[in-house]
Amino acid sequence: MKLLRQGMSVLGKAFVVIVVAAFTVVLFSPNVIARYLHALANRAYLNPAGYSLSFDGFKGDILGTMEFASISVVARDGSAAFEAHNASLNIELMRLIRRDLKFGNISIDSLHARLPASSGLASLLLSR
Repeated sequence: MKLLRQGMSVLGKAFVVIVVAAFTVVLFSPNVIARYLHALANRAYLNPAGYSLSFDGFKGDILGTMEFASISVVARDGSAAFEAHNASLNIELMRLIRRDLKFGNISIDSLHARLPASSGLASLLLSR
């Protein structure tokens, strides 16, 4: 009986170590982080406003700088679009844990915007 109890204790500890190791790998995997940020940004911020986010060429991790080859934000009806190339940013980890996106140290090599002609901003830009 004592041998069985010790065996179960060792097996339980091994299980906990495996679960913690798997969680760590998943948490710090760049692809998992990118998919989570993509879903959070779309669901909480962009979809309610009628926009969607997509990106290509993600590399980096949550504890350092994240880099994207391109980031696109497009209106659902296609009337407006914003595209950033060679973007890098840092995320505040504690705010991300609370599901609140806050970026710091944002760098973008080029930014392109396509605005509908009927928008006030577009007409202001085109009138100059």
